[in-house]
Amino acid sequence: RGMDTLAHFLDNLGVWGLMLSAVVFIAYLGERRKTELARLNAALRRRWVMATWVVTALLAWSVTWYHTVRGDAYILGSGRQPWLPAALIACVLAGAAVALAATRYWPRWRPWLTLLLAVVMILGSRSVGGAAPKNDLQQGAKGDEVAFVQQRLKSLHCFVAQEKPGPGEFDTETASAVIRFQQANRLMTDPGRDFHNAGVVRREREFRKLANPFAGLKDCSP
Repeated sequence: RGMDTLAHFLDNLGVWGLMLSAVVFIAYLGERRKTELARLNAALRRRWVMATWVVTALLAWSVTWYHTVRGDAYILGSGRQPWLPAALIACVLAGAAVALAATRYWPRWRPWLTLLLAVVMILGSRSVGGAAPKNDLQQGAKGDEVAFVQQRLKSLHCFVAQEKPGPGEFDTETASAVIRFQQANRLMTDPGRDFHNAGVVRREREFRKLANPFAGLKDCSP
């Protein structure tokens, strides 16, 4: 019954929860205790089991960052607060370090502290990302993706002082800011081919760079 309860809880974490459950189940099968609860308790306290939980949580975050760098997703809030991705990395690494330390020290809290931190890290990796737009963004578009683009352009000083774009609305002010961003980062390399893309946030080009917190973009300041 204890094994079923744990599996049901971890199942809510998706594929990462299944990985956590699989590790515990493998360790559980290797135990030869008299009662089911004793076998489960011994399996949970295996150091390699707890270490695998931490590795699984780090893998979940690695997938999140992979999709962010590819431009398939963006970090919520990073448009307004460019320092947020670096802060998240620091928090994840600190959480992983504490979770790994708990596999060796603090026996009173073993293994629940490690499991709790792993679950929190996995839930965090699933909740910080926003989906990239399915199509290119241009004038007339609305939504959270447009708001993110506007916030990123503001952080790069691509709006001039008198421009006040409508939040979440791709208006003429936003298009002008996109053009400045394209010029500053040399995204219009072929004037003849790229003429119709001036002021357009292409999913595979401008949005990918704006979503990637490690892209090293140039701001629009003269």
